[in-house]
Amino acid sequence: MIRIYAQTHTGMVREGNEDSFLVIDTTSESAEHLPDIREVASGEAGITLMVSDGMGGAAAGEVASSLAVTTVMKEMQFSRPPEAKDFVEQLDHALQRANRVISEHTRQHPEMQGMGATATAAGILNDHAFIGQIG
Repeated sequence: MIRIYAQTHTGMVREGNEDSFLVIDTTSESAEHLPDIREVASGEAGITLMVSDGMGGAAAGEVASSLAVTTVMKEMQFSRPPEAKDFVEQLDHALQRANRVISEHTRQHPEMQGMGATATAAGILNDHAFIGQIG
């Protein structure tokens, strides 16, 4: 059983919140934003936790962090890797894909030039945790 609490805060400098987070229980295929502490059982397919910090201020950091979270959710939500090695590879693929999606979005929307996001994800499978970070 894992206890999870997630919250973002605008901070003292910016007017808008550029952060996003995600919790995916790949066993039940549910993904959500948690407003409070929850206990989550890590099922056969594991759990993915992620936080993304948007960068760029006026250049749409909130868009970048949202794209990162949405992309990882799509890549991980329905994956059911049976082995830890496959789970790690899927998490790595999801983070790399998020990076490509943000870069492509910037190319298609020049007014958002300079936007970006950092992303840190933890994949929990059985009694192992795998951490990935990009940005």
